[in-house]
Amino acid sequence: MQPLIKTYPTSKASAAFGKLNCRLWRRHDITLTTKLAVYRAVILPILLYGCESWTSLCHNIQQLDRFHLRCLRRICDIIWSDLIPNTEVLFRCAIGGIEFFL
Repeated sequence: MQPLIKTYPTSKASAAFGKLNCRLWRRHDITLTTKLAVYRAVILPILLYGCESWTSLCHNIQQLDRFHLRCLRRICDIIWSDLIPNTEVLFRCAIGGIEFFL
């Protein structure tokens, strides 16, 4: 079960996120609330598909949380050199961590 969790959700969600990169995430005329609504409606269900049957290992949850925060940082146009902590990113987006959705 470990390889399925390791590759499937993050790879499928990453592909869906990448397809929306130029059309949605990089556009400055679309509000942050609209971008987050699309993220909640499209990316999170792909990421968490079948999570009821997964074994919740700490490593897997950390991997999902890293992907979740990386997506939120890209949506908010926060780069690594800004040195903004994860709690601030979650606060700006008004969204919980990945454990909130599990």
